[in-house]
Amino acid sequence: MYSYHDTPARRQRLAKKMDHCRSSGEVFEISELIDEGRIRDPDEPAKLLTAQRDMNSERLFIYAVDANFAMHVGVDGIRGRRNAVKHETLFSNADVRAAGEIDLSRGVISMINDASGSYGTRGMMDVDPSIADSVLVALDRSGAPLRRSVRRMLEQKAGR
Repeated sequence: MYSYHDTPARRQRLAKKMDHCRSSGEVFEISELIDEGRIRDPDEPAKLLTAQRDMNSERLFIYAVDANFAMHVGVDGIRGRRNAVKHETLFSNADVRAAGEIDLSRGVISMINDASGSYGTRGMMDVDPSIADSVLVALDRSGAPLRRSVRRMLEQKAGR
């Protein structure tokens, strides 16, 4: 499990009033966004969700997986802005099994990583197989669609 609660990062952010544990920004259980085997845009449910990590994208989706393998997602906000969603927002500062970013293309997860400054998971998926395993369990339980290449990458990192 990865913690944000009593870390130097949280103490610094609290001092700067940039901690978002209690943000009222929108957070979704990933299973709530799935319809007919695809992830729908929470703002426009008739549309399949596309969100990617590039300079032209207005939205970057972040995720976290809790102790019970539930996965919450949200649109990554700008730290310090009112009601911004950050990793610590997704489970209100609870410890998590995994956290990172997700790219989606037409309702399918096309990339997933472990990049979270809040939980300090960046790069840990390469050395901690439990992160990839937790992500796979959470995604499988939710019914979230994954590109085959993403599934293979997660399975390899999980040691499956």
